[in-house]
Amino acid sequence: AQLQDYGKCLREDEWIEHRTTRRPAPVRYDSRVRHHLSRWVESPYEDAVDVIGEVTMARIGKPRMALQLAPDHEVEAPFAPADEETITTALKKHSEVRLHVVGRGQFAVDGTLLRILTVETTRILAGGQVPFVAEAKPIWEEFAEALANVPDVELAKLPTDGAERLDAYIYGGAESRP
Repeated sequence: AQLQDYGKCLREDEWIEHRTTRRPAPVRYDSRVRHHLSRWVESPYEDAVDVIGEVTMARIGKPRMALQLAPDHEVEAPFAPADEETITTALKKHSEVRLHVVGRGQFAVDGTLLRILTVETTRILAGGQVPFVAEAKPIWEEFAEALANVPDVELAKLPTDGAERLDAYIYGGAESRP
């Protein structure tokens, strides 16, 4: 939303240059770059979906369901004929159970799920039950794996003060060094 207005009054022969202390060459922002970024930023995108909701509608002819994720947020999703019994059971018992759906979805720029495009798995959960995946790695193991191939010399460059001087690290400056 903020990017929409930035540079909107630039004419074809005008531009804005951005400079940082870490990069000697300026970066040019003109109407062409603005147009390209605006189209990219404003476009919906696809990503993995892992949601739990209440089934509020099921259509069998062209298999489709509606899933209530929050009081004012309902999304639709197709389902495979093999999932028909699971979906219709979740609809029939909608006040007692929730449906766990994993697949791919389309998201708005702000991250709001617009619709579920494909469903890989469905599972009925007793009301309020959150699925536990015993095979999932603990987060500390995920971090250890991600950092395993990072050389010690690079790790030593990381700040040790948490977010105390976050702006300096992001935007540069003399105080940006640990």
